[in-house]
Amino acid sequence: MLDELKNYFKPEMLNRLDEIVCFRQLEHDSVAVIAKLMLRETAARMRSKRMEMALSHAAMAKVGRCRFNVSKPVLKARLVSALETKM
Repeated sequence: MLDELKNYFKPEMLNRLDEIVCFRQLEHDSVAVIAKLMLRETAARMRSKRMEMALSHAAMAKVGRCRFNVSKPVLKARLVSALETKM
């Protein structure tokens, strides 16, 4: 791992790092669970403003799939922004 990092970063940068943590890419099922939780949070915020949101299981699954892209990591801020914009 360190050898690969040396190809991208100068030694000065690597010397500043205390620890390197490797993450595996999220699988589709994990992204779907995260999307479902985020939709619940959005629905709760909407209820506090006397608004209501109802999504079928198929719609929730589609939201999870639409943000899942193998080539790009999914970031919570990006997913929340995309979901709230589309709603």
